[in-house]
Amino acid sequence: IFLVLCILMLNVTTQTTMNLAEWQKETYRVKEGDSLWAISGKYCHENVDRRDWITEVQELNGMEDSIIHPGQKLTVLTPIK
Repeated sequence: IFLVLCILMLNVTTQTTMNLAEWQKETYRVKEGDSLWAISGKYCHENVDRRDWITEVQELNGMEDSIIHPGQKLTVLTPIK
C-alpha cells in the first residue's frame, strides 16, 4: 500500500497546473477524426494534465461538451516558447 501511495504522490507532483500566462492562443481548424484529446496531444505540454488543457479550451470556446466537427475553428492554447 505504501508503494502505491508513493507512486500516486509522484504522479500528482509531476503534473503542473496551467498558468495561463505561459500559454498563447492559436486558431486550429478541426479535421475529420479529431477529438479534443487528440488535439491536446499536439499542443499540451507533457507536464500538464491534458484534462486541464481540454477544460481551458472548452471554456475559451464557450463549449458545454467536447463535441467538435470537421471545419470548426477552435481557439487552442500552446505553450509560449
